[in-house]
Amino acid sequence: MDLNGPPVELRPFAIDSIEVGAVIDQSSVEYREVPEGILPDVTTRGYAAISITAGEPLTGAATTDRAPLPDGWWAIEIPTPTGVLPGTELRLIVDDESATVVPALVLSVGPQSESDAWSEDLSMVAIPAEQAASVASAKSLGTLTVLITAW
Repeated sequence: MDLNGPPVELRPFAIDSIEVGAVIDQSSVEYREVPEGILPDVTTRGYAAISITAGEPLTGAATTDRAPLPDGWWAIEIPTPTGVLPGTELRLIVDDESATVVPALVLSVGPQSESDAWSEDLSMVAIPAEQAASVASAKSLGTLTVLITAW
């Protein structure tokens, strides 16, 4: 006779309702015992990809590492310095006659390079819609400069 009971493991559940795009971190979840193998392992850092009801388990389909796109902003993939993370604020300099400064926000970062040297990775970056054309043009012409506002 086995008195141990069925094997269990801890999995994250939403403490309160979580809206689409909201940040998910350790303060958003509580861990509960569930039968082993019933729920997949999932990270508790990132954003809600869908609305999550209070008490609902977190799953890979419910979470994402991509920050939500701010209202009225568009996204473009550009090279960014290695080390930037989602949520990093950037300033893009469009090298035209006026050196236009465009605010930007890193939404997601491509795979990091294996090099220890300063290099660039591709990131999905949000920019205001009204400046999307000038940023896209500067990117294609190679006249776009990326500045990090906070490291």
